[in-house]
Amino acid sequence: MIYTVGARKGRGAESTVKEICDMNEDNPTLPVVQWGKHHISRLLAGHDQLKGHAHISAALSEAMREWFDPAKGHDLELLKRCEELGINTVQLGDPPMHDLLRRYKAQGGDMQWIATFYGNDEGKLKFGTREGLEAELQTLVQMDPQPIGIAHFGGRTDRKYLEGKMDDVRDLLKRFRDTGLLVGLTSHCVEALEYAVERDWDVDFYQCCFYTVYVHVGTKMINREVEKYDDGDRDRMVRFIGEVNKPCIAYKVLAAGGKCGSEAQVRSAIEFACKHIKETDVLLVGMWQKERDQVAQNVRWVSKFLT
Repeated sequence: MIYTVGARKGRGAESTVKEICDMNEDNPTLPVVQWGKHHISRLLAGHDQLKGHAHISAALSEAMREWFDPAKGHDLELLKRCEELGINTVQLGDPPMHDLLRRYKAQGGDMQWIATFYGNDEGKLKFGTREGLEAELQTLVQMDPQPIGIAHFGGRTDRKYLEGKMDDVRDLLKRFRDTGLLVGLTSHCVEALEYAVERDWDVDFYQCCFYTVYVHVGTKMINREVEKYDDGDRDRMVRFIGEVNKPCIAYKVLAAGGKCGSEAQVRSAIEFACKHIKETDVLLVGMWQKERDQVAQNVRWVSKFLT
């Protein structure tokens, strides 16, 4: 079922949107889909920028970390701007992001969120928690605000797929189901997602990266030091999105900044993504406001291409 909601009015939000969106309506709208009992805007905000994780360069990562230093309040401002313009859901992971949600709620913010479950029990990642799997799950379930869903981290899905240990992932998804929250499976590899579909796994949504990024499926190798953004991989993933009969979150639609060389390039990439997802699907895009109002820009284009 498809719904639309008008942008929420906030300080200066209405006039800014009218200027930036270049649309006939007084207020642009984001279409909203219903997943279970939840109404979710078809544009979600991601967390890489908030965490200072840029795929392009270490310098950009540092600039993002400096900008989103909690002491400066730009992280709260980003969530507020999203909410003003109709983005009602964010995906977050890591304890610092959980703290951001608590701070935002304390200021009166009302943002839904989908949690990333890292399953970093081996401590290999530079992010996420190092507590046990069950402890991490309990942390998410006990959060206030509680997430509306839990998505299994794509990096862990990829690794388990290449190691032939996908049953480990399915067992975790069963624990997610026990929480009563939406259950999601994330991957950079279309093959891993196809594996789950072929076996009719009990999930509510798939989270689909447009690019394999660091995964070389043919050689069964993950190399986080070398990243690859091949539009051929993107085309294979959008075919999967179009054919699978469950909702999808499409992410890295801008190739982790690789398609941000100009405003026209960003617009083209978002238009491509919008035209290659189903009516039940949503886009996940990371944003930061240092140089321009990226939230309004993205709302403008998603509203245009999905309505």
